[in-house]
Amino acid sequence: MSRWKTLTGAVAFSAMGLVAAGAVAGGPRGGSRGPGHPGPGRMLEDIGLLGLSDEQRTAVQELMRQNHEAARPLMEQERNLHRQLREAASADGADPAKVGRIAIEEYRVGEQLHAQRKQLEESFVGLLTPEQKDMWTKIQAAHEKERERHKDGRGFGHGPRGPQGGPEGAVRQ
Repeated sequence: MSRWKTLTGAVAFSAMGLVAAGAVAGGPRGGSRGPGHPGPGRMLEDIGLLGLSDEQRTAVQELMRQNHEAARPLMEQERNLHRQLREAASADGADPAKVGRIAIEEYRVGEQLHAQRKQLEESFVGLLTPEQKDMWTKIQAAHEKERERHKDGRGFGHGPRGPQGGPEGAVRQ
């Protein structure tokens, strides 16, 4: 198997973990949370645009492997908490305090995963040349602009009228 295929597989595997990490933390943090939020495919595309050297690819592969191993226990904890939350919330006579405690704990685990993802990104950027860092910054700025567009309801070409084509500012049902 070529080094590039190995790297691509490792990045995709780790990216899926990062998507899971962002999904609970709330907000546009790299999770696959809908329009304007990058998922594993976007991350692979972004890395592919940088023209990494063989040495960089090897270093990124190792970085992703280490990150995935470090995030695995938190992702498992998050999955268990989500299951507990679903069960507690759907139980007859659900206890709001219990549901709230579980939700808060799940949120905190998501925050820890988000912090790991940010640390991974900082380590990744540390491997880049100045030119690659500039390109990475531009790519991330473009993604942030896209997220802002979607936050304002202007994503996917819907424009100010919204997807139903109604008058501007109309409430969509």
